[in-house]
Amino acid sequence: HLSIRRQRQMCIRDSKKVLYALQPRQMDAYRLTPINRSPWEAYPRHIGYGGAAGGGKSYLARAVATSAAFKWPGCTGIIFRRTRPEVRSNHVMKFKLEVPESWEGEHIWTWNGEDMLATFSNQSKIYFGYLKDEDDLLRYQGPEYDYMIFEEATHYEWKLVRWLTGNRLRATVDGARPFVLYPSNPGNIGHHWYKRLFITRKYYAKYNEHESMFSFVQAKVSDNRVLMERDPGYLRELSTMPEPYRSWMMNGDWDAGVGLALPMVSPDDHLIPQFEIPPHWSVFGSFDWGFAHPFSFGLYTTNEDGRRFKIDTVTGMGLQPN
Repeated sequence: HLSIRRQRQMCIRDSKKVLYALQPRQMDAYRLTPINRSPWEAYPRHIGYGGAAGGGKSYLARAVATSAAFKWPGCTGIIFRRTRPEVRSNHVMKFKLEVPESWEGEHIWTWNGEDMLATFSNQSKIYFGYLKDEDDLLRYQGPEYDYMIFEEATHYEWKLVRWLTGNRLRATVDGARPFVLYPSNPGNIGHHWYKRLFITRKYYAKYNEHESMFSFVQAKVSDNRVLMERDPGYLRELSTMPEPYRSWMMNGDWDAGVGLALPMVSPDDHLIPQFEIPPHWSVFGSFDWGFAHPFSFGLYTTNEDGRRFKIDTVTGMGLQPN
């Protein structure tokens, strides 16, 4: 439970008011953040959460931001959605209902509608930002953030996320420890980079990536007990969706094809055990160029009936042709 209570930076009386009550999987993600860790305790700087519909991603995002605001007086954080209307309806309106502006006569936070900013009495700030394309980066070139939350992270291009986390994420006050939270589902334009970082865990030295920097908590709709009690029919409705959306929304299956070049490819239908290739089968390769985006070299073989099998794949980014 994250509660308003008496402490120096908040100046609240002895009474309490529960703001956020996290469920088990949400709490697993919350514990990965440095908010309640000792200053010397290691933590993953990048935390993924979700993988399926109904896992309580938005709720977790606001709980983490509010907790950081109370824990680190004077800190600055931001919650992103893709557009201004999205961040307003998904976060601003709900934040105002969840966190009172005052409690028993004591001021808690003040709202600036023009800047989409909540400023707490301890001078902590929570921005509610939107990030659709490179033009939106201009408004974030100056501020520095102790933490960032990319809600529905697969809706963003990698170059936008990489630029912000690489340039604008840093500790701005004593005690703050920078981190990024990525609540998201499979699919959309960011499917590839999200899967690479949090699911297949393939890291690039040129980005100074290391496995210790990344952690992921899988959460499904069945983990959201509150939603299941409110709307027990929601899971049944998800089960009626066409593939690959059903696997995506219900199970958080990152291999189901959503967001990939070939969404019809299914591991169950198209992957087979390895076997010895007869010497008389033809073997050939194909190459798809890429630098900022991944290149791919595929090795194939063809049997007597003309059926083709992909034998191996080599991929990478940012490398010269040689």
